[in-house]
Amino acid sequence: MFYLFDNYIDPLKSLIQEFDINETVFLFLVAENNKEEIPTLIDECNKINIKFFGGFFPKIIHGNKALDEGFICHPIPSKNSPVFISKEKLFHSQSFSHKDEQNIYLLIDGLSSNSQRIIENIYEQLGTDYQIFGGGTGSLSLNQHLSVFDNHGIYKDCAIICSTKSEFTIDVKHGWNRLYGPLVATKTDKNWIYELNWQNAFEVYQEIIGKDVIDKEDFFSGAKNHPFGLSKEGYEDIIRDPILINEQGAIKCVGEILENTIVYIMGAEKTDLINAANIAAQNVKETKKPSQLFLVDCISRLLFLEDEYEKELEVCSAQHKTSPNTIGVLSLGEISSLSKNKMVEYLNKTIVVNAIEK
Repeated sequence: MFYLFDNYIDPLKSLIQEFDINETVFLFLVAENNKEEIPTLIDECNKINIKFFGGFFPKIIHGNKALDEGFICHPIPSKNSPVFISKEKLFHSQSFSHKDEQNIYLLIDGLSSNSQRIIENIYEQLGTDYQIFGGGTGSLSLNQHLSVFDNHGIYKDCAIICSTKSEFTIDVKHGWNRLYGPLVATKTDKNWIYELNWQNAFEVYQEIIGKDVIDKEDFFSGAKNHPFGLSKEGYEDIIRDPILINEQGAIKCVGEILENTIVYIMGAEKTDLINAANIAAQNVKETKKPSQLFLVDCISRLLFLEDEYEKELEVCSAQHKTSPNTIGVLSLGEISSLSKNKMVEYLNKTIVVNAIEK
């Protein structure tokens, strides 16, 4: 359900009364422009004694629109409470007392350098029996803020997960194609690439893309059209979004790149991305029960598609005409098990389509 912050308390209370609060966790997806409202939202939700968690995102999705304001409340059937995870407070599977809830919602600070370690920790504890779905919170400015919250406060450099018995039917697509490579990321540190083929990363990248397209003063404007692709056998390449450079010419990405990883420089036409979203939505079309379509879509896809972005949302909704309004977020990183019983991946410039059993 979608709400604006100028008049939400009574309508939200009415929605919550429809659910057993002992067996429901409420997920809040907040538009970045309203992030200052989050402390008040936390206070109001604690007054009515519900379990909840959430985050703010550059934009939220409702129907076929990407919205700059408001929030979405998504009730999750769950007897477990949400679990806070950080580098200092790692997750343990014993945090979930109800083991039959084997699908997982995950929100993580999209600008944290600890994201890969947190995801690996969750996977190590839960294994392949659990399907994981979620996205990276944070600001389009790419400045790190407190962006993940629960009953106890609002945080950064962390994640929150919630289990559910609701069935997930997920597909993951991006539509980017290899233009140049392979290259070797010969020196990296977490989400920074310092060298490509033993040479300065920025200089190699600029030489390939062109000095007229990539420069240091406005790096992201050109780089958003040419992400890195990491080979993944049996799947599309995993995309890493280059977002800025430092004075030494190292390139910062959303998501970690291990040293000596083989990478490609990617490109696409707008129709490639829209067609990929259409295929993902088709692949989750056949669900056994009525479902809620939930999209986690990278904010840089909107920046790339510009005024054609709504076509991406329209092709997804068109495959699920009997479902309620599509909901979702434009995220800083997308998180999904690539298929059931497979390793969870941290993705960029990708759309994750989930038909969630109601």
